[in-house]
Amino acid sequence: MKKRFSVAVVLWQTILFSLVFGTAGVLRAQSTTEYTNLVVFVRFLDDAEINHSFASIDTMFNGRTPGFLSVYNFYDVMSYGRIHYNTIYTNNIQNGQIVSYQDSYPRAYFEPYSSWNPIGYTEPNPFMGVSMREAQLLGRIVRYVDSMGLVDSGIVLDGNDDGMVDNLSVIVKGGTGEWATILWPHMEYFPYDSLNDEPKIHGLRINTFNFEFEGASPSLFSQLQERGT
Repeated sequence: MKKRFSVAVVLWQTILFSLVFGTAGVLRAQSTTEYTNLVVFVRFLDDAEINHSFASIDTMFNGRTPGFLSVYNFYDVMSYGRIHYNTIYTNNIQNGQIVSYQDSYPRAYFEPYSSWNPIGYTEPNPFMGVSMREAQLLGRIVRYVDSMGLVDSGIVLDGNDDGMVDNLSVIVKGGTGEWATILWPHMEYFPYDSLNDEPKIHGLRINTFNFEFEGASPSLFSQLQERGT
């Protein structure tokens, strides 16, 4: 699963390829596949709370009005109704007010080192996989969600019944950073090999995750290009 390629044509072809061939198997099986996407909002130590319309984000993910461009409708149409991609949120979101996980490091810690950013990271970003700082951030996020009980026990996280949380969407406060850095939209498998433990939610390992940025006005295309089936 490659990440951090931003050439629109290549990404769009990749999405269509995975959907067409993935959908073919689903249709042959004549069954409906459910996927669950868990969204966690994240901000850094030096960030104020996210001030973004929760309703607009949820509609982009879960909008089901026929003809409306949402992630749910895209998968539904492309699979002829055989794939249901359901997005859920942590239970600390009340009355449409976003409540985010605040990390213990400032934003600059996740940006490349430079003369004006002495706390930035110096190792190159891997072509596949994630850097150690990103892996550790993801571990803290998952431990926080599980330890605080932010996903109700009755919520289905393993929609396709493969024994793992289908996908974790991390929506980060602010805009994107430089291309091909940690703070650039991307999708990968959860980096268990880089961690000393196995953070889980309700005893389930995370399958894939993707990074998006609320300040970049997430669009349907950006959500789909960083998402796989």
